[in-house]
Amino acid sequence: MRSLRVVLLGGLLLFSASQARAGESGRIQDPAWDFYAKSQKQIQVAYHHLVRLYLHDLKDTVLKSQELQLAQADQQNERYYFLAEHHPERIIRNQGFNAFVNFPWTQEDEALLLAGNKAFQKRQKQIDKLKTKLEQDPGYARILDKLRALSGDVEYRKIHTRFRFVPRDVETLLSGQSLPDAENTF
Repeated sequence: MRSLRVVLLGGLLLFSASQARAGESGRIQDPAWDFYAKSQKQIQVAYHHLVRLYLHDLKDTVLKSQELQLAQADQQNERYYFLAEHHPERIIRNQGFNAFVNFPWTQEDEALLLAGNKAFQKRQKQIDKLKTKLEQDPGYARILDKLRALSGDVEYRKIHTRFRFVPRDVETLLSGQSLPDAENTF
């Protein structure tokens, strides 16, 4: 995996940073987006692990919450790559991290993706089901309260510190540079 990551990141030097590129499989690849998406999933796992340490009695609910967050991250990944394939001009790569990760997404985009992608349809059903289960679970409010209360916690700060450089690293990748050591950045 490390060598694949290095190859993907090193490949940026050969291509313009202003465009996503097609990989061997034909699917567009974007190391900056992939790095961001991977970090988002890792931070969700870390935060939910921390909540499980405090709320032992809600282990199943915490795992459902984590599953929801990870499914939503996968869904956002699908949206990004749909946009990269069909409307790459709407992905803003030269105005910083926030402009890049908060890409414009319309109801029409959503409808087209839902209509043409069975995996996306299945994930949407999974997300809807998890949201319904969590909304009906009285422990879910406790989890959300705990997540908000953890901001002063030492372990929470350690997680936050691990991920604080993600925006900088994404911008580095967007500029066409590689990261010194992509596997250890977060």
